[in-house]
This record gives sequence, structure tokens and C-alpha cells, in this order.
Amino acid sequence: MPEVDSRQYLFAYLIRSLEDVPADFPIPAGDDGFRLGLFLPRDEPDWFGRSAYPTRVLLLSGGAIVILPHPKTREPVIRIPLQQLLFVEAGHILLIGWLRFVEKGVEHKLPYNTRSGRSVEEFLCILREEYLPATLNLSPCGSFGFGESLDLKFHNAEYFELDTGERVLFHFFSPATKKIRKHWIFRWESWVPGDLVALTNRRVLWITDRVQERYAAYGTVTRFAPVRSLVQLTCRRTAETCALSVKFSSEASWSIPLPLERQAEAQRFAEGGGSVVR
Repeated sequence: MPEVDSRQYLFAYLIRSLEDVPADFPIPAGDDGFRLGLFLPRDEPDWFGRSAYPTRVLLLSGGAIVILPHPKTREPVIRIPLQQLLFVEAGHILLIGWLRFVEKGVEHKLPYNTRSGRSVEEFLCILREEYLPATLNLSPCGSFGFGESLDLKFHNAEYFELDTGERVLFHFFSPATKKIRKHWIFRWESWVPGDLVALTNRRVLWITDRVQERYAAYGTVTRFAPVRSLVQLTCRRTAETCALSVKFSSEASWSIPLPLERQAEAQRFAEGGGSVVR
């Protein structure tokens, strides 16, 4: 048989057994009993055969995420114990997708083409089973929702993100809003991105269409961390803006900028959601 070169593979797929691993990817000793794997192809090469990112294999093995770059890249194997994982990010804008695994002091970003999105979502579902064990005896206090009612985009994003048996305890939603500025005969339109923050019986969940501080009409970014690691929810105001601050026991934190008109509802959400950690 000709030598296998998985760098020529075009589509992502789930790896359920050793037989599914490409022959040119050696599995590290001790990881042959992995629970699930994911093959991620490289970016389509340019005219000179160069790709923006390499072929990779991800494994859920021994309570860790193991990232295996293609051997020809000569990059090291990365092992991220789930106990050291601060939070996970998954984003997509049209055909551009990425996973980001954040540890203390270091992060690992893995781009992919969203035509492979279904396999990625299935892998994330199993990852959440291990990373986000259910937390019992959590019940909502006061109102269920804060801020505005979910629009269609964020309703669908939340619906498809939740796993079987996962329930939302509190959520706060600030929708994307259009701002119009005028000067003489000139007129500018801009958008303030939308943000949804939810506490479930398993995790703290932040869904936004803010990408590098810009509004992404055709994409979302989702971040999540175990709800048991939440230590503080606060709403802080400056002269012109306010921000919802989410702090975790791992010293990780999220700062979610909001329009000033959302401050009162964000404060109510912080007070109600804060009861989860008390």
C-alpha cells in the first residue's frame, strides 16, 4: 500500500478506536485507551503548498486533552489536564472556526473549517461530560431571566449549546444594538455586539457575537467553565460604560462590556447569580 499522508485529508472526523487513527499519527504510550478522538485537517494550502495551520489529532485520554500535531511539523505533543483547564472557547464566523483551550499562563488555539463543524460539536459534547460534572442542589433564586428577551440568533445558540439534562438557572441578555452617529451631512452606522451570560447546573456560559471587539453578524463565540469554579459576579461602571465581571477560583476572569442602559439589569443578574456561589 502507498504511504499514508493524512495531510491530504480534507474533512474532520471522530476517532473512536485505534483503527480510526491515521497510520502516520503515532499514539503516545499510555494514550491508546483514549475515550474519543478528533481528526482536524490542515488549512487548504496556497500556491506554494503552505497552510495556515497543520493537521492535528485531539484525544480525550486519562482526564486530559492531548493535542497531536502531524509528525512532519516536528511540533511537541501538548497535554492539558482537565483539572488545569480554566475555560474552553469555541467560535465560528461563516467558514472560519476555532477551538481555544486556556490554561494558566498559556492558551492553545486550533483553527478549522466549519464544514467540519458536526464532528467538532460531537467531540465537544463528550469533552463537556468529563470537564463539566453536574453540580447538585443548585436552584434559582428570584427571576429566571434578566435583561432583554433572547432574539432568534441567541435563542438558537443557547438551545443548541445545552446538553441533555443541563438546565439554565439564571441568564442575562444584552442584544446587539445599532448606533447612528451624524456630523453635518455625514452619517455612520455601527453595532454594539450582543452578549448572553448564563449559569447552568454545570457551567458558566458566555455566548457573544463580539470577535476581537467587533460585531460579527454571522458568527458567535462561546466560552464555558465549570460552575463550581465561579467565585464572584459583579457589575462595574466607568464614566461611559459598564462591564459584567465573572471571576473564577482559578484566577481566570471574564470582563463583558455592556452599554450603560444595561447596568441595572446586569447588577440584578450579578446579585441573583451570586447566590449560586454563596
